[in-house]
Amino acid sequence: MDRKLIWRTDDFGSAKSANEAILEGARAGHMVRSVSCMAPCAHIAEGAPALAACEGIDVGLHFTINSEWDRIKWGPVLDGTKKAGVTDEAGYFLPSPEDFDPERTDIGLLLREFDAQLDLLTRLGLKIVYADTHMFPEFSLPALMDPLRERIRKHGLIDAHDFYRMPPSSPPDTGEDPADAEKYLDSVEEWLCALPEGGPYWAVMHPAKAGEDTLLFANSRHPEGEIMRRRKLEYLCAVTPRWERWKEEYGMRLLCYSEAAAETG
Repeated sequence: MDRKLIWRTDDFGSAKSANEAILEGARAGHMVRSVSCMAPCAHIAEGAPALAACEGIDVGLHFTINSEWDRIKWGPVLDGTKKAGVTDEAGYFLPSPEDFDPERTDIGLLLREFDAQLDLLTRLGLKIVYADTHMFPEFSLPALMDPLRERIRKHGLIDAHDFYRMPPSSPPDTGEDPADAEKYLDSVEEWLCALPEGGPYWAVMHPAKAGEDTLLFANSRHPEGEIMRRRKLEYLCAVTPRWERWKEEYGMRLLCYSEAAAETG
C-alpha cells in the first residue's frame, strides 16, 4: 500500500497568525512539507528567518498578483507593475484574477514582478525550490501560462503545475462542521483512508491561528470570522500527532515537491 500526497501549505507571510501556525506545523514534522510564500505581504520579512531554519521542507514562491480581502491589502514588489493592469487606483492588486482585463494586462511586466518576488524571498534568506501561483491568475489570463512556466524553468525551479493531480475527492470542507475540531480531524482521516493508492495527489491548506490579523481575512463572500475559523481547523490538522498513525495505517507518504520531482524523473 503506497499513497503519495503533496498537501501544500500556502500563504506564509500573509499574517503573523499564519506564520505562527505554519512554523509550528513545520517544526512538528508531521505533514507540513512544502510552504508557499507571499512576497508582497507585510509579514514575510519577519517570518523568513524562522522558516529558513526549518528542516525537511521545501520553500516555494507563491506568485501573488491579486489581493482578495477588503480590510487587508497588498501591492506589487516592483513599482512598475502598477502599469501592468492588475492594480487599482491606490496601487493595490485587484481582488481577483477574474477582475483582470486580458486586453489591458502587460504580461512582460508581470514576469518582471515574478522575478522581483523571487529575488525578495531569496534576499530574505529563503532557498526557493518551487513556484506556484496565488489563486491561479494564469487560468484567468491564458496568455500568462506558457511565459510563466518558461520563467519558472529559467530560474531552475520546480513547476508546481507539473503536480496538479487532483485526488478523486477534495479534502474535507472546513465549513461543514465549524464547531467540532475532532469531527473535522475524523473527516480528514476518512478522506485519507479513501484515497486510491498511487499519486502523488495534490491538495492545499492555509493554516492560521485565531488572531486579530486573521479576522481581516474577510470580503463580501466571506464574512468576518469565517476564514479565521476555517484556517484554525487547518492549523489543528497541520500539528495533530494523529498523522503518525495515519501514515502507518494508510501507507501515506507526505511528499515535498523535490521528493515528488525526484520520483517522477
